[in-house]
Amino acid sequence: MDLPLGDIRVIDLTVARAGPTCARQPADWGADVIRVEPRRLQTRMKAGALLSSKSPGERPPL
Repeated sequence: MDLPLGDIRVIDLTVARAGPTCARQPADWGADVIRVEPRRLQTRMKAGALLSSKSPGERPPL
């Protein structure tokens, strides 16, 4: 079965939570989606989950 976007290639450069959900839409229609993640941001996002256990009102370091 041929999908409507089967000959389309999409580059996903999103960093927000809704980004992967939005990029999945063209993939569901057959597009080839390539996700690109910056190394630095990925490290910060993972570290943010660990640092969020600080006391209320205290912000984690950037």
